[in-house]
Amino acid sequence: MKGRLETGFAKMKEGGLVVSELPAAENTKWAALLKDWPDERAKDADSTGLPGSKTLKLTLETAEKLGYTRPKRYVIK
Repeated sequence: MKGRLETGFAKMKEGGLVVSELPAAENTKWAALLKDWPDERAKDADSTGLPGSKTLKLTLETAEKLGYTRPKRYVIK
Protein backbone atom coordinates (compact mmCIF):
# COMPACT_ATOMS: atom_id res chain seq x y z
CA MET A 1 0.00 0.00 0.00
CA LYS A 2 2.79 2.40 0.86
CA GLY A 3 4.28 1.96 -2.61
CA ARG A 4 0.98 2.84 -4.25
CA LEU A 5 0.59 5.86 -2.02
CA GLU A 6 4.08 7.10 -2.84
CA THR A 7 3.50 6.51 -6.56
CA GLY A 8 0.22 8.39 -6.39
CA PHE A 9 1.79 11.34 -4.61
CA ALA A 10 4.68 11.38 -7.09
CA LYS A 11 2.22 11.62 -10.00
CA MET A 12 0.28 14.39 -8.30
CA LYS A 13 3.50 16.30 -7.59
CA GLU A 14 4.45 15.98 -11.28
CA GLY A 15 1.13 17.69 -12.00
CA GLY A 16 2.01 20.59 -9.71
CA LEU A 17 0.47 19.49 -6.42
CA VAL A 18 2.30 20.71 -3.34
CA VAL A 19 2.33 18.05 -0.61
CA SER A 20 3.19 18.98 2.96
CA GLU A 21 3.72 16.25 5.52
CA LEU A 22 2.83 16.84 9.14
CA PRO A 23 5.19 15.86 11.93
CA ALA A 24 4.22 12.60 13.68
CA ALA A 25 3.15 14.47 16.83
CA GLU A 26 0.74 16.59 14.79
CA ASN A 27 -0.68 13.48 13.09
CA THR A 28 -1.29 11.98 16.52
CA LYS A 29 -3.00 15.16 17.69
CA TRP A 30 -5.29 15.25 14.64
CA ALA A 31 -6.11 11.57 14.99
CA ALA A 32 -7.17 12.11 18.61
CA LEU A 33 -9.34 15.09 17.66
CA LEU A 34 -11.03 13.09 14.90
CA LYS A 35 -11.32 9.79 16.80
CA ASP A 36 -15.13 9.64 16.53
CA TRP A 37 -15.44 11.04 12.99
CA PRO A 38 -15.06 7.74 11.05
CA ASP A 39 -17.72 5.98 13.15
CA GLU A 40 -20.05 8.97 12.84
CA ARG A 41 -19.70 9.00 9.04
CA ALA A 42 -20.24 5.24 8.88
CA LYS A 43 -23.41 5.60 10.95
CA ASP A 44 -24.59 8.42 8.66
CA ALA A 45 -24.26 6.06 5.69
CA ASP A 46 -25.96 3.25 7.63
CA SER A 47 -28.92 5.54 8.32
CA THR A 48 -29.50 5.95 4.57
CA GLY A 49 -29.53 2.20 3.99
CA LEU A 50 -25.94 1.96 2.80
CA PRO A 51 -23.48 -0.46 4.47
CA GLY A 52 -21.32 2.32 5.89
CA SER A 53 -20.07 0.52 9.01
CA LYS A 54 -19.38 -2.71 7.15
CA THR A 55 -17.57 -0.89 4.35
CA LEU A 56 -15.42 1.26 6.61
CA LYS A 57 -14.52 -1.68 8.86
CA LEU A 58 -13.42 -3.67 5.81
CA THR A 59 -11.46 -0.71 4.45
CA LEU A 60 -9.60 -0.13 7.73
CA GLU A 61 -8.91 -3.86 8.22
CA THR A 62 -7.60 -4.21 4.66
CA ALA A 63 -5.33 -1.19 5.05
CA GLU A 64 -3.86 -2.71 8.22
CA LYS A 65 -3.32 -6.08 6.50
CA LEU A 66 -1.45 -4.24 3.75
CA GLY A 67 0.83 -2.64 6.32
CA TYR A 68 -0.71 0.79 6.77
CA THR A 69 -0.49 2.11 10.30
CA ARG A 70 -2.14 5.21 11.65
CA PRO A 71 -1.51 7.14 14.84
CA LYS A 72 -4.93 6.16 16.20
CA ARG A 73 -6.82 2.96 15.48
CA TYR A 74 -10.36 4.00 14.66
CA VAL A 75 -13.20 1.90 16.06
CA ILE A 76 -16.31 1.39 13.98
CA LYS A 77 -19.12 0.11 16.21
